[in-house]
Amino acid sequence: MSVPIKKILTYSLVILLIAISAVGYMAYDQLRDLDNLKTILIENLEEQTHRNVAIGKAEWGVLGGLNITLDNVSFRNPTAGKPEFTAKNVRMAIKRLPLLTEKVEIKKLILDGPLLQVTRSVEGKLSVEDLRGVLLGSRESDTWFGIFHETAIPKVEIINGEIRFLDYYMQ
Repeated sequence: MSVPIKKILTYSLVILLIAISAVGYMAYDQLRDLDNLKTILIENLEEQTHRNVAIGKAEWGVLGGLNITLDNVSFRNPTAGKPEFTAKNVRMAIKRLPLLTEKVEIKKLILDGPLLQVTRSVEGKLSVEDLRGVLLGSRESDTWFGIFHETAIPKVEIINGEIRFLDYYMQ
């Protein structure tokens, strides 16, 4: 007795749709509360960088892959007037499979309109020297800023970026 090909294809299609729906729901469940994710991200960034962090609107999308976009991101040193870093928006492309284990891993980071302002003081100290440990990462923890699991981000894309260097150093 042979099973008709139409029946096999129908069952296969139904199983595939159920699997896609389950993965989609798990991704949605991980990322649905972006306000909470944004608050946790700000708290952890402020704790690790010792900077005041501001993030505008946060939204997630699925066009071009699963991603989170943060608008109007800025880092301000509490002792300085202007922000050291600003970006029109920061988009993080997210890997899908780690979401199944409740981990968020970044596949690609896109910075749109970033401005980095580095100042060298009269003593010769750079304004971003204290961030060296944060930028190079710590092997003590497997999480990055308490949310994202520490992995090398394979690709960082900068669109219309600018670096300003102010030098007050005197020998």
